[in-house]
Amino acid sequence: MTPVLEVERLSIAAGGRRVVDGLSFRIAPGEALALVGESGSGKSATARAVIGLLPPGLAPDGGAIRFEGAALAANSAALRRLRGPGIGMVFQEPMTSLNPAHRIGAQMEEGLALHTRLSPAQRRDSCIAMLERVGITDPASRLNAFPHEFSGGMRQRIMLASVMLLRPRLLIADEPTTALDTLTQAEVMELMSGLAREHGTALLLITHDLGLVARYADRALVMQQGRAVEEGPAAPLLDNPRQAYTRALVDALPRRGPARPAAAASAPLIEARGLCVTYPKRGALFRRAEIFTAVDDVSLAIHPGEVVALVGGSGSGKTTLGRAMLRLVPSSAGQLLFRGQAVTQRSGAALLDFRLACQIVFQDPYSSLDPRMRVRDIVAEPLRLPAGMPMAERLRRAEVMLEEVGLGGLGARFPHALSGGQRQRVAIARALVRDPAFVVADEAVSALDATVRKQVLALLREQQRRRGFACLFVTHDLGVVEEIADRIVVMQGGRIVEQGPRDAVLDAPAQDYTRALLAAALRRPGV
Repeated sequence: MTPVLEVERLSIAAGGRRVVDGLSFRIAPGEALALVGESGSGKSATARAVIGLLPPGLAPDGGAIRFEGAALAANSAALRRLRGPGIGMVFQEPMTSLNPAHRIGAQMEEGLALHTRLSPAQRRDSCIAMLERVGITDPASRLNAFPHEFSGGMRQRIMLASVMLLRPRLLIADEPTTALDTLTQAEVMELMSGLAREHGTALLLITHDLGLVARYADRALVMQQGRAVEEGPAAPLLDNPRQAYTRALVDALPRRGPARPAAAASAPLIEARGLCVTYPKRGALFRRAEIFTAVDDVSLAIHPGEVVALVGGSGSGKTTLGRAMLRLVPSSAGQLLFRGQAVTQRSGAALLDFRLACQIVFQDPYSSLDPRMRVRDIVAEPLRLPAGMPMAERLRRAEVMLEEVGLGGLGARFPHALSGGQRQRVAIARALVRDPAFVVADEAVSALDATVRKQVLALLREQQRRRGFACLFVTHDLGVVEEIADRIVVMQGGRIVEQGPRDAVLDAPAQDYTRALLAAALRRPGV
């Protein structure tokens, strides 16, 4: 049988350095192959070379790519004819691959207009049928909506529907679920693999998530620094990896450690009582705006030294609750107490004391670090308040903190000169340099690959053990919860639906929603 895709000794160069070096693999019709590896291993560069979308600065440097037995054309006109009906691609972030200025229907019809002879009415009917197939409710009216009117999971479904309309023989999915919560991730992957099976489409899955590979791939190819280090059937390869690098990737997956001894009974460090956060919905002119309740009558107490994991699907209110407990978003009702004292109405110096005792680590460190400041100045900045500490002492403490998080000697660099994992370490150092009593970590490791995530989690655990701060760890990754949490709080629709000790919630969940989250979670291969 002729392979749908055959890559032979492919090399890709960037500025004299090879980011892909002598890579070979093939995919049969209807087969799912996963390219696995850390960030920078060359996975995405390989996928983009197949479809002719390498960014400026990257160029093929040798080897051959054959699609259905014929060499992949190098000229843009031939590639345009191939993209769509021959090869389709689903990107990591659908908001950047869907045009925000155009309605969904127009974007979906574009490929049909270019590659088929269907009439406008037939194209519209095809789009409606495919949107219905991917689970979009009221598909006829949603054709007139813009991308921003959909959630991340819905946008990814629309992107997948647009690609599958042309029934490509090869589908490339480049980290298609990285930014999605557990339930949405499972839904999108089930949909993608189901559509591929229906149409006999071969699937090239680019991912660093070994759980996805174990569940959805037939074969896996592990890449390290642009080279293939191991290849074979997915499940056996992950259960019994032969190469040290593959074993390191598998070992980097979160695993449940022993439960920490229960802390002695103490008063809560921070407590929300009946907290509500509401937002006005966009309304028509001269019409009263509707109110959207993001957090609905939530009560939550966190004790000194405790790590509480806050989990739930996208839109469940996790991030809003975390920010409301720091007073970064205003609450519309309820009380917030810190060390037994109400802080809901505090202002001025009284509020400053509360803010200095609390810190936050954001999901994306690059957007939360000032690109114009050096790393040591970023870490030293929280020490400017209260006034009085000399600059030399602030910088000395910043350098000590950078040493603690494994960034000694890098204080003079700017954020762009660091890797994603190093930038997250800077964000952690900035949050901890004042020795806060309470830290909110908002999806602090969701964008990191497995080995970097393991390092950052180990750093957080060590710093929490050493400094004893309480932590609200907001995440949708239940594997991370197993590794770091003492207690789990589950949110759905702005409310807490279940909470309890980590092992009790994971091993014997009381609520259907919690059971659904656990069933959708992509756990360690073999678990």
